[in-house]
Amino acid sequence: MFYARGHTSLVRVSEEITSQQRDYWLVAHSEVLENPRVRVIWDWLNTFFENERGKFIL
Repeated sequence: MFYARGHTSLVRVSEEITSQQRDYWLVAHSEVLENPRVRVIWDWLNTFFENERGKFIL
């Protein structure tokens, strides 16, 4: 829900669900990761999720 908190036009319609557990996986074939354009996005996504980890954990 972190992405919705900054939008004042959105209204919460229920209590926040805190009992769910989520796993996030970033998966690609090893040969695909040899492509420089794919690797740049892969590295960016990996860094983003590592830096924002606390926002994805309930």
